[in-house]
Amino acid sequence: MKNGDDSLYRLITAGHSANSLSIHDLFECLLGLNELETNVFLYLVENAGGNCCGGIGEALGKNRTSVQRAMTKLLGLRLVEREQTFPQTITQKGYMYVYKPLPMPELQDRLLSLIEEAKSRMVELVMREFPETYDGTRT
Repeated sequence: MKNGDDSLYRLITAGHSANSLSIHDLFECLLGLNELETNVFLYLVENAGGNCCGGIGEALGKNRTSVQRAMTKLLGLRLVEREQTFPQTITQKGYMYVYKPLPMPELQDRLLSLIEEAKSRMVELVMREFPETYDGTRT
C-alpha cells in the first residue's frame, strides 16, 4: 500500500468508534500531514496569539527550518495565516513572520469541508471498484 493508503487503512480498521481515532490519524489521512506538521498545527491552535517558527521550534524541540517546512504545508492547505511583524523586523535570514491558525469557526468549516470532499471521493471510489448494487445486479 502507498503511504496515504496505509493511513486510510489504519483509520478504517481502528474500529467503528470515533474514540479510537486520534487527531493525528485524521490529519494524516485527510490532509497528508506528518507528525511534525500536525504538532506544529496543534501548537498554533493552543497558542493562537501568533508565533514565529523559531519560537514554535523551541517549544517543540525542533529546529526552525523544519518548522518552516511544516508551516509551508499548513499555509498551502489554508489552515494557518501568516503576518509580517511590524514594525518590520529583519532578522539575519530576512523578514520575521508570525503564524496563526484560522479563526475557530473558519477552521472548523474548512476541516468539515475537507472531510465532505474526502467522503465524496471515497464514495465514488467504492462505487467504481465495487459496482454491484445491493440487490446483486451490476450497475
